[in-house]
Amino acid sequence: MAGLVALDPYDTGRLALARKPGVVLPGPRTADASRGRDPAFEGAVIGNSHVQLLSPAELSAQTGIPFVSLAVPGTGPKEQLVLLDYFLRHRIRPARAVVLGIDHFWCTADATLAPWNAFPFWLYDRSSWRYVAGLARYQTFDDAIRRIHYLLGSSRARRVRPDGYWNYDEALQWRPEVHGVSVMKRVPAVQENATGRFPALDALRQALDGLPPGLHVVLVRPPVVATALPESGTEADEQDRQCRKALVQAADGRPAVRVLDWRRDEPATRVPEHFLDRTHMRSPLARLVERDIAAELAGLSAAPR
Repeated sequence: MAGLVALDPYDTGRLALARKPGVVLPGPRTADASRGRDPAFEGAVIGNSHVQLLSPAELSAQTGIPFVSLAVPGTGPKEQLVLLDYFLRHRIRPARAVVLGIDHFWCTADATLAPWNAFPFWLYDRSSWRYVAGLARYQTFDDAIRRIHYLLGSSRARRVRPDGYWNYDEALQWRPEVHGVSVMKRVPAVQENATGRFPALDALRQALDGLPPGLHVVLVRPPVVATALPESGTEADEQDRQCRKALVQAADGRPAVRVLDWRRDEPATRVPEHFLDRTHMRSPLARLVERDIAAELAGLSAAPR
């Protein structure tokens, strides 16, 4: 166990003797422990695959803020708030911006915010004891061997992209008979919640209360294809509206926080080719969302303090 701690397989910088920035394995569940503490970055995109296509390089170019993507597919509010905390507490220079994807899963009624996929909370925990205990698993031994190859400069173990960007759209050949049929199914992409209570947004409000001064935050409701929006006047539509209202209320009174709502019916969300499926945007649409994020951050920077 002492050897694992010294090797620091995931480049956490915690209790490590072997120090070399970066990781070999691209999987963001563990790789974000390295990326999230990289001092090169002053901004972060946090969320799941619904914001995965937001490019750190594009945001950096448009805002002048060095961005990293800490998006982890298959995660929900609990994991994403953990990553937000991890990123902020590992800044050497104060963080300047955070883009947080608030998709329909944030509308859950589950007060426990239980993850639906495994997530290494121990890796991001403030407690070093929990971190050490979490290392005691078979996968860590395999990852430690890869870390040794990386430390030795082996050609078999090259550092993955530091800014965390993984473009699932890059090699896609969009086909109307496959992707188009899936995209255009009129099935609402909503999180059923008739309670009127939104515990994930309550947790978000608490997180916003603890943000450092000077940090600008854009809460993005990522786009879904127009046919995935609930029909007006339905119960699903009312629940969706209540969730949006709760999000706006969480941001109200916070001059450094903006809500950017791309979950809407407009020309760009009616184009089937703009989506991989009903809830995952493709690159042309991601560029439009990035443009609006940059505009929101510019507005926050220009606003009187």
